Amino acid sequence: MYSNSHYNPSTIDLTSLYKNTTTTYWDAANDADVPACAFFPASSKDVSTAIVALAKEPGVPFALKAGGHNWNRGFSSTDGGVLISFRPNLQNITLASDGQTAQVGPGAGWVEVMQKLDKSNKCAVGGRSGDVGVGGYVLQGGISYLTAQYGFASDNVVEYELVTANATILTVNNHTNPDVFWALRGGGNAFGVVTSYTLKAYDINQVWGGERTYGPDQLDKINSALTNFISGSQDPLAAIILDYVFVAENQTNQITVAYFYHGPTPSSVFETFMSIPYLADTTRTQRYPELLDTQVTSALGLRTSNVFNSLPNMPSTNMTSYLDWHWKQASDATLLSSRQAYGIELLSMALQPIPVALQRASGAHGAGALSLDPNNGDKLWIEYDVGWTKDAGDDILPQQLKSIADDALAYQKETYAGVNPTSYVSGDLSVVPYNPLFMNDAQYTQPVLRSYGQEAYNKLWSLHKRLDPQGFLTSRQNGFFF
Repeated sequence: MYSNSHYNPSTIDLTSLYKNTTTTYWDAANDADVPACAFFPASSKDVSTAIVALAKEPGVPFALKAGGHNWNRGFSSTDGGVLISFRPNLQNITLASDGQTAQVGPGAGWVEVMQKLDKSNKCAVGGRSGDVGVGGYVLQGGISYLTAQYGFASDNVVEYELVTANATILTVNNHTNPDVFWALRGGGNAFGVVTSYTLKAYDINQVWGGERTYGPDQLDKINSALTNFISGSQDPLAAIILDYVFVAENQTNQITVAYFYHGPTPSSVFETFMSIPYLADTTRTQRYPELLDTQVTSALGLRTSNVFNSLPNMPSTNMTSYLDWHWKQASDATLLSSRQAYGIELLSMALQPIPVALQRASGAHGAGALSLDPNNGDKLWIEYDVGWTKDAGDDILPQQLKSIADDALAYQKETYAGVNPTSYVSGDLSVVPYNPLFMNDAQYTQPVLRSYGQEAYNKLWSLHKRLDPQGFLTSRQNGFFF
């Protein structure tokens, strides 16, 4: 189904559009889901019309698709239901005349957003991989190379256009609907369908960044440099993400560090990393969209799963020892012994520093559902990923990946009990280092909303019941719910 106002049969091949929409997912398992139909709205009114129609058919599920990047099966796909795709019609990108904000459709990809804004030397807080869609990324929080400066993507939303469960179209900002505005900032898709985001825009020119690849013999040096970067991170212009990767094709381990600096030349913040011998290097001075375009990290063709851990960043000696143990534990796991049976192609751990300076940058925009307290100390967020080719692994591999993460969490709590996080001031050490869970990287089995704390959870639940008393949004689609 195509919006009548945008449908021109001479220029739009609906067969190709349907095929492309239903077979381009980060997780190839979603390709097997066959929707009864796909709908391509061009406006909030179109989405409202779709909700009215779906409400009349109580047995019909639906899914919302922006970029299709979510790892979890069925979060942006549906088997036998209605697939509502924000591409190609809701991909608009408009910079305001004063250059302070940009209005962006949920179907836009981040590299497209940055390319458009970069023409005016502007940027927004968005995805580190250019192929990620705006919609789900922002609703779930959204971490960026710019987060240490400006907070999460959700912190930088000025206004939402929202279609509620009763098909009402709302303009949501901190003045018109402050409670809904709070909930949408990291609370996910339980409160309505967002059809437009107004984002803060920031000045940008040349940046420095890229990736360096290291051999496994550099693991201790990399881990030490990482922990010192987190605890000593005083330069908000700098960001890194570190990946431990097991590549099944040649059965080798490697380490990749993605570097970013908001300026043409980095400060001394990466000095410890720069002295470590590397195998390959793509770092250079470039425009921001160029960097994102080279980091389109597609897993197309692989079935995938992920899981998330939040951990305290400990003093360097403790953290280096723990991370060394953790990667050996992961790469020696039972999961990899099943490599041939399930067609496992890769296993990785992505380590994301969350220093207190980043947490303060997030809080500077006011509270949202996703909220961090800098007094709780520095954190390290880890996203665990596994990719495979055979559907025989669809049930067992996500469970085994979760076991790796759970065992690592239990080991840290037991072995390093009494070791405070770096930069720690206050907070229950049995709780705060391990929460909140980050929705963008979480597995469907993880209680993300509860990890926000009881007060926030109760507030989200009450708001959901007020906006959607029949549970339309939480019973007819998948997501991180209550």
